[in-house]
Amino acid sequence: MVRKKTGRLTLKERIQIETLLTEKKNKSYIAITINRARSTVTREVNKWVQTDRDKYSAECRLPLFRTVS
Repeated sequence: MVRKKTGRLTLKERIQIETLLTEKKNKSYIAITINRARSTVTREVNKWVQTDRDKYSAECRLPLFRTVS
């Protein structure tokens, strides 16, 4: 069994989430693809998508990456 990563999501992982959501992949598939827990992916998406019309965007986190990194 491959050990799951811990810690913060990277920008690359967030871009993968965005791309896979655009391709209509489910959160379980995305979690397996980026080697993260399904709950991590779900929390990340739910944090930034409040309504059905909202679209997840990795760029919404860019200002935070610039201040933290």
